[in-house]
Amino acid sequence: MAPVLAPALAGVLALAAYLVTLSPSISWADGASDSGELAAAAYVLGVPHPTTYPLYMILGWAVSHLPLGEPAYDLNLFSALCGALTVSLVVAVAAVLPGRPIALIGQRVGAGTDDGSHRLRCLPLFGLVIGGCFLAAVPAFWVQATSTETRTLAAALVAIVLMILVCHCKTRSRRLLLAGWVIEGVALTDHLLCLAALPALAAVTLTYPLPCNGNVQKRVLARVRLVLTAAAMLLPGLMLYVYVPLRAAAGPWLNWGDARTLRRFVWMVTGAQYRPLMQLNPGDLPGQFSDRAQALAGGLGPIALLAGCVGLALLWRRRPHPALVLLLTLVTALAQSSLYGAAAAPDYLIPAEMVLAVGAAYLLSALLEACARRPDGWAKRRGVHLPWPIGGVAVVMTAMIGLSQQVSWQRATSAQQDSRMARDYALVSLLGLPRHALILAGGDEQTFALWYAQFALGIRPDLAVVNTDLLAWQWYATAVRRHYPQLRWNGVPWPNADQDLDVDPARSAARATAREAALIRANVNRVPIFWTAPDGVDDGYCGIEVQGNLFRCYPLGQA
Repeated sequence: MAPVLAPALAGVLALAAYLVTLSPSISWADGASDSGELAAAAYVLGVPHPTTYPLYMILGWAVSHLPLGEPAYDLNLFSALCGALTVSLVVAVAAVLPGRPIALIGQRVGAGTDDGSHRLRCLPLFGLVIGGCFLAAVPAFWVQATSTETRTLAAALVAIVLMILVCHCKTRSRRLLLAGWVIEGVALTDHLLCLAALPALAAVTLTYPLPCNGNVQKRVLARVRLVLTAAAMLLPGLMLYVYVPLRAAAGPWLNWGDARTLRRFVWMVTGAQYRPLMQLNPGDLPGQFSDRAQALAGGLGPIALLAGCVGLALLWRRRPHPALVLLLTLVTALAQSSLYGAAAAPDYLIPAEMVLAVGAAYLLSALLEACARRPDGWAKRRGVHLPWPIGGVAVVMTAMIGLSQQVSWQRATSAQQDSRMARDYALVSLLGLPRHALILAGGDEQTFALWYAQFALGIRPDLAVVNTDLLAWQWYATAVRRHYPQLRWNGVPWPNADQDLDVDPARSAARATAREAALIRANVNRVPIFWTAPDGVDDGYCGIEVQGNLFRCYPLGQA
């Protein structure tokens, strides 16, 4: 009963919380600024920023065309379902962990000892549910589950892999192990945070018990065959990356990287564009690791963090194999987040938060089970029949205090975000502009919001929305030239796009600035030009005036 009832209850509670706080459209909430681009790309079956997320694009296309609301709202519902599924799976992992007796939960009504403890046979279920709610209430995870993002789907896939590995520790099933590799291959086509489960899979595969008969050479060959077979199981899922060149060849409106050649395909799926963000000095790593550990503690709160750590320690003492699986996942997630220098780096901690939630659920359910089996001795000696042991009440109340702290932090974070701000910004910016105007957008938030309004909502497709940062790449400049024939590009060089993939920040910024200036010079007296921010104004050709959310160029006459 525990492996079914507790996960279902935790998932329902998480889903209800997410639906109540669901974003009605795209969002600028912390950690969800890519929602506009992802929603637009999924709606048109495009190619978003690296690493392209083909699994999410395919599923997102189907979801975004459901008749439930605008595309982003449908995708937000999908995120909420994936988030609730992740919470359910985390609770299920804790429920099936070996080393914790759960016979009491399944006893018939009336069974048990004479002290009345049978009335409390379902008490451990509360520990499992509260442990899952610790994950559901992490503010960063809550944001992911209520907006258009890929990470809740990735988290659900990681949870499936962890469930397979924990069950494998009990059954030693070869088929189950290989199934974990298949799921991991699929997961890697959604988001790279799924790499967190890879070391645990590798460790279980390398320690899989093989038949002892035969000589050493035969055992080595058997181990090599198993490893090669496991690696081959990744390939069916990874084949989803074929989506990227196929859709790039179709020329969709959103076609990041234009990965029609092998070099640009590798550049995209490896995230080479963001490589400078990972060039950390060795001396910076301890500080980065400390920052991520503090972010992990801050998201879970002190009570959930302590319960998770103690739960993992208890599991290690009882059953080290499943504990090793969870600890490897936790450490890998911490390391992965520490090595990434972008603003989204804390989101790579989600697998670590999942592992600690499993540990918390394991500890709380074990404590409550002990309380249910041993009613308070003080009350028993005096003939007082308490419906709840004092120890159980203390455990539940302490856990609920930690959970309420998490929810209050989430509400404080949400209060700072206007859930309609991004969509309203895009609509107000586009609707009042003259025909065939050029909008030079800087930064992700404004650009992605405008792209969503254009490509997913079909608002003002005549306007040319050009991201000035992406002009650093020849593939983007070529795509803009193709999609907006009303623009001129006098003086802009057109080298081969494969030769223009340099990711050095200084050289990229110089290329982008030069191409933006050339674009302005060629069009300043031909089409109306606007900026989302005045930083990129070419003072030699444009003056500037505020028009609504944008900044308009008025020609100075030199062109």
